Amino acid sequence: MKLISILISAALASTPLIGNTKDLQPMKREVKIFERVLGSALQHDMPGQVRKVSGYYLQGQGLVFELQLKRQHSLNWLAPLDNLDEIAALGEFDFPHFETNVVNEENTETFSEAWSSTMEKVREEAEKLKESAWRERETRMQLRELKRQKSELEFAKRHHAEDDEARDDLAKEIASVEQNIESLNQQESELGKKLQQLRNKFEQQKQQKEAQKLEQQRNLNASLSDNIARSLCDYGAGLKALAVSEYISFTYPNLLEPEQKHIMIYQQSEVQRCVTGKIDASALAKQAKQYVF
Repeated sequence: MKLISILISAALASTPLIGNTKDLQPMKREVKIFERVLGSALQHDMPGQVRKVSGYYLQGQGLVFELQLKRQHSLNWLAPLDNLDEIAALGEFDFPHFETNVVNEENTETFSEAWSSTMEKVREEAEKLKESAWRERETRMQLRELKRQKSELEFAKRHHAEDDEARDDLAKEIASVEQNIESLNQQESELGKKLQQLRNKFEQQKQQKEAQKLEQQRNLNASLSDNIARSLCDYGAGLKALAVSEYISFTYPNLLEPEQKHIMIYQQSEVQRCVTGKIDASALAKQAKQYVF
């Protein structure tokens, strides 16, 4: 029994008690206020870009503010077509754009109707492509069959060299087959060119969209960096409970890889220098550490 008491006492002595931690109520209050201040500032400086700001404190590390973006993106309309090689024609019409955050019943209904309309267009275009690809395959099969027939007729003609009538009949059949082969060769060439043009067009549009996303990401990073730094300089004085040795971090989704986050980290000491006018917002923005994780 004495041994158990000693072990319990030792465990309690080695475990930090909640009462020993610093009072976090002032920090919570400042975080909540800064959430609203930063959210309003970003809404003003970057209309329609930031939906919500939420923050929390990591003791001994600093503050973390997560930004939820009102990203605009086209519907994932290629998802049902993963097994199709010929998806190029889908680039022949524009798809509507929607906000990723659908927060009320009215928007949900609008989104659903637009999605149904868009997917109907996708199915129509997919059917056109499948038909073109099917026709190309059928043409190749017919060509192989005609060439086989031609070989058999030529073989038969050689074995009927002394029978003029049979040889003439076989020659006519061979000429007819050759004419059909020529026609199918032309069809195959035209279908192949059409499908290749569609593939090239799709690849070009795909590259253009990737370049646009990259440019959007760069612009978003630059805009958020500048505006967050300005907000920290203008309103960072309210973060009094945060030690100057700690940090203020911001995270938001990466447009190029939605499962990743872009992270910006500011030193509280540098933020307070900007608050007091020792450096400006531009200098503070350049000092921030940024990376994607």
